[in-house]
Amino acid sequence: MLLPQRLDAGDKVAVVAIASPAQSLRDIHDALELISSSNLSVHIPERRLMWSANKTQYLAGPDWVRVSELNKALSDPTVRAIVCLRGGYGSMRVLRAVNYRSVAADPKPVVGFSDITALLTALYTKCGLVTYHGPVLTTIKRHVSEEDKASARMFVNAVFGRILEDDLWALTESAESRVKVIKHGQASGVLLGGNLSMMCSLLGTPYMPNFNGCLLFLEEVKEPLYRIDRMLTQLELAGVFRKVCGVVLCDFTGCPGAVDRLIRRRLLELNGPAIYGVSAGHGSRNFTLMVGHPYVIDTQAQIFRPA
Repeated sequence: MLLPQRLDAGDKVAVVAIASPAQSLRDIHDALELISSSNLSVHIPERRLMWSANKTQYLAGPDWVRVSELNKALSDPTVRAIVCLRGGYGSMRVLRAVNYRSVAADPKPVVGFSDITALLTALYTKCGLVTYHGPVLTTIKRHVSEEDKASARMFVNAVFGRILEDDLWALTESAESRVKVIKHGQASGVLLGGNLSMMCSLLGTPYMPNFNGCLLFLEEVKEPLYRIDRMLTQLELAGVFRKVCGVVLCDFTGCPGAVDRLIRRRLLELNGPAIYGVSAGHGSRNFTLMVGHPYVIDTQAQIFRPA
């Protein structure tokens, strides 16, 4: 496990776009103001704003441009943390060109979710780096609001490279949604996962980690029931569910209501515990999770937190 170094006030945060462009420049400017208010210096290439304004593109620039900006941020000693601009699509296309040696030489916090799952997973698989599954720049304003102080605190702590010690179960229970137990039990292991579609897309590639004894967390957005069923089946057939010690299902935002019953049917045969409803992902709240860090689940004590 490679923990990123902690930041100090005034340190520089680089915004990189390795997937899709932003839908609105206003989203970018509002988020930059919010990060700057945390006593951090924010850097975003001007040409990235130009690409973001071009809504005809589903990629935020050519592959070589996107990965070169990421590699520059990873190797630049003045950059102390990296926040991804947006998810969407494109992270997988650049994984072969990422400078993983720079990561090992100067580990720094990398924050993102959704399509960024591919990058977070690759950084752990290749370097053992603990990364942060949390808001991207274009969702910071929505996910990190005055009404959602827990998400805001966790995001800021992640950017500063701090260990996140919150009990996610307790925080989710305080919201309108509640954590549901699919299968009781206790387990502890390294937390891996992210977006369900992206995890399935990484199967069979050199960037998929070894899940033996790990906790798997998954989230998804706006997928029909049969596709969720197909992706869970793919993970099952690949042996992932046999290897993990427990499963944490987070937000399945905009998915059919029957997803609850589907998940229960598909996960009842697990060896370890399984819970559903943790507030992480595309929902109105987006608690930051540490990918590659040990976590513990205890369904009787209603605990899900870093070990």
